[in-house]
Amino acid sequence: MTRKIHLDIGGMELCHDVMDDIMIRMHNRMPELKGDFVTYAYDLKSGEKLTGILQISYYTPYYLNENEFRFIKALNNILVIVGLVSIAIAAFFGMLISRRITKPISGVITASKKISEGNYDVRVNTGVKEQETYELADAINTMAKTLKEQEYLRKQMTADIAHELRTPVTNTSSYIEMMMDDVMEPTPERLKSCYDELQRLSAIIGDLDRLESAELNGIIPDKQEFGLYELAESILQGFNTKLDEKKIDAKVTGSEVAVFADRGRIGQVIANLVSNAIKYTDEKGKITINISKVEDKAVVVVEDTGIGISPEEQTRVFERFYRTDKSRTRKTGGAGIGLSISKAIVQSHNGTIRCESEPGVGSKFIVSLPEKSREVKGTVQLSP
Repeated sequence: MTRKIHLDIGGMELCHDVMDDIMIRMHNRMPELKGDFVTYAYDLKSGEKLTGILQISYYTPYYLNENEFRFIKALNNILVIVGLVSIAIAAFFGMLISRRITKPISGVITASKKISEGNYDVRVNTGVKEQETYELADAINTMAKTLKEQEYLRKQMTADIAHELRTPVTNTSSYIEMMMDDVMEPTPERLKSCYDELQRLSAIIGDLDRLESAELNGIIPDKQEFGLYELAESILQGFNTKLDEKKIDAKVTGSEVAVFADRGRIGQVIANLVSNAIKYTDEKGKITINISKVEDKAVVVVEDTGIGISPEEQTRVFERFYRTDKSRTRKTGGAGIGLSISKAIVQSHNGTIRCESEPGVGSKFIVSLPEKSREVKGTVQLSP
């Protein structure tokens, strides 16, 4: 017969008090754990004889003493403080960075509004470190500068056109009025003078009409295959009268190169370049149209021994209404749009046009077109 022997050591009451204290503390502090003591009992034997029972109890899932609770509380407080401080620091630097980014953007917005109101003198500060913001500010400044230049050219063009229109209208009106009042006889010379004035007026109106057509409808090439050499010779023959008047030696050199392009439009480009060369070349000068093939490109070079163009003006000769020698242009006519239209035509053929010139020596305009290219690029609008 087996007997259970319970040994009660003097410290058992203290042990139970400790366990109760642990139970109460853990239930009060961390009730979500739903912890409890787990007890394991083991028999104590001497040989085959049961001498006692050993009970081992521990709190599960884990136990924290008072010092550990204080440490966790202090740690939580520190984490809260650190979190709040971090949020405050992040907010502070966020505001600084935001102001740094938005301030120049606000400047861009303000400048854009002023530009839209017609104030093209406004500029945006480009002294910023952010590349994107710098590029944005620089783009706005470039736009404002371009708009200002275009506005100046438009005003200048308006004044020039007014002058060009006023002169033939006034002269013609005066001649006709005097002939109607019998103050002056309508001789052939006087009638021819009236006719010449009306021709000047017609040329100006024609320039404006071509500009309007190009800007509203764009340039859509009607392509066909033809030879540039034959086209250049045909165009040059049309200027024989003007060439003879100024005793200018003009010729076409090079060899035949076939292209797939708009014959009428390319002819317009060559004619415009030859016309300009005649206008700005003095008597007994020379004009050469050279046709050649460079790699897969057909190249047309119109070279003259005229007055030349300064390096500063060479970058602007293709702008609308821009004219180099304004005093000479007023005598020869024109509103400064021929080269702008020529550039648009060449670009519509996926080609390029550029100018090389030296003041007092002459100018050279180089047109490069794809040889027999059948690719149609579509409409190209005139750019300012």
